[in-house]
Amino acid sequence: MSSKEAASDSNRYYVAYLEISGSGVSAASLHFEVPLWQQRSNVSMQLRASAGISSVDLAPGSIPLLVKLLLFGDDDWLELGLGINIVYRYAATEPYYEFSQSKVNPNAIIGYRYQSQRGGFVFRVGYTPIYDVGNRTIVSAVGLSVGIAF
Repeated sequence: MSSKEAASDSNRYYVAYLEISGSGVSAASLHFEVPLWQQRSNVSMQLRASAGISSVDLAPGSIPLLVKLLLFGDDDWLELGLGINIVYRYAATEPYYEFSQSKVNPNAIIGYRYQSQRGGFVFRVGYTPIYDVGNRTIVSAVGLSVGIAF
């Protein structure tokens, strides 16, 4: 395979990762991500879809769904994303944020992502604002993720 062919297939991986805080709202969430589109030219870009499930008070709590755009990467990427967080159980104890009766809350992400072109280890850190529709407030979270691209 030529280096040009290898570059066109790079980062066309499925990704699974564990996220601490971030878009899942709770202490931890598991995510699975699929590639949708990729362009390699002066600026590398990828479009990816992500779904996850989180636990609040050791019980299921939310499902974050995001569409992400990755920019400027060989192995290091700027990650931008928009999505929703479907809350189906409400946190009532600290340190979790107590959502009102809202069920679907818009969210976003801006962050750094390390993902090798050869697959393997994935590291992410990012800022995730979540809009609580019921309370009309923005909940700020910083997420840290580790996972694998395969």
